[in-house]
Amino acid sequence: MFQGSKKEEDKNYDEFAFDVKEIDFVLLTHAHIDHSGRIPKLYVDGYRNPVYATKATCDLCRYNASRQPVISKKWK
Repeated sequence: MFQGSKKEEDKNYDEFAFDVKEIDFVLLTHAHIDHSGRIPKLYVDGYRNPVYATKATCDLCRYNASRQPVISKKWK
């Protein structure tokens, strides 16, 4: 996820530079938003393979996602 100036943050809505359907899996080591923030966009764009993470990381991602409704709405 891009953070910083509006110009940087606008990059979060750009298309990925690769075909998300070609990814075999996502390995998420921690829930910082700059690492997990675009996972919902992967799904919206067609990614359907596993995301591997610890239970604690998944719990924190759910919490983070609940606090980022504006971003999620723009990807729908």
